[in-house]
Amino acid sequence: MRLLYITGSMPPLKCGIGYYSSQFLRHLPKRVKIQVLTTEGCDTESSLYGTVFTSSWRIFKLPSLMKTIRQFRPDIVNLQYPAKGYKRNLGINLLPYFLIRYPLVVTLHELHGSGLLGRTRNLITTLPAKKIVVSNHKDFDALPYLWRRKAEIVPIGSNIEKSLPNKDFYSQILKDAGFSQKKAIGVFFGFAFPNKGLDLLFDAVKSADSQLLLLT
Repeated sequence: MRLLYITGSMPPLKCGIGYYSSQFLRHLPKRVKIQVLTTEGCDTESSLYGTVFTSSWRIFKLPSLMKTIRQFRPDIVNLQYPAKGYKRNLGINLLPYFLIRYPLVVTLHELHGSGLLGRTRNLITTLPAKKIVVSNHKDFDALPYLWRRKAEIVPIGSNIEKSLPNKDFYSQILKDAGFSQKKAIGVFFGFAFPNKGLDLLFDAVKSADSQLLLLT
């Protein structure tokens, strides 16, 4: 199988979709031949898969992007949307309409927290898709009926790589942060944006008389 994976962000660009993409691609079966189309300047672990860069996702770049895609001859295309690397350019929203000859799967991230303009762009981008992937029920419910008919919920776990347990290191972190090991400790990983629901997390920690560590 030949997979074309389109993402505006990859590490080291600070974007959750980029880190998700890195982990997702790393765990695909080896029989899948992967071609990544991403933003210029991203580190894409080229030893693991082929990579093509674009300097822009603007509309005028669509002909050259399609030329690259046709040369790869993908069996399936997976597009991640949105991502910081797209820089709100409209080319990425129109690209799916040029991909109708290929089975296209669009993975949407954080749909329910988007404003009216953001939701409109999400719907425009996913209209030609054969399948839509969302990570939670809130995003699924935010889709109109016709979009929900082709949507699937695939939960996303942590994008942080696992490491071996180190009790001494863990204890030192808690000590440096002034935590008591006699109370439960909750941990939050990620960007501390308003749409992350941190207000609910603060209330829950207070109600449980526990502690909270933010890694952000």
